[in-house]
Amino acid sequence: MKVKGTWYELISLNGLSDVEIVAFSRKTYKRKWKLRFEEDLVELLSKMGHRPQIEVKLVLKTLDSNT
Repeated sequence: MKVKGTWYELISLNGLSDVEIVAFSRKTYKRKWKLRFEEDLVELLSKMGHRPQIEVKLVLKTLDSNT
């Protein structure tokens, strides 16, 4: 994702790793996994039993550093 001109990698969302979210999306939606991840993330997380609340904990890593 790009925020204010800087590209970031998703590390986790509400304690769920990016690997867990993508794996669930691939298993559930097969060839449409990426579309569901990009456009229906709330529904995807809800199906995982982790419906987002008003505030979420988002962990990102800039793609141009190790932080």
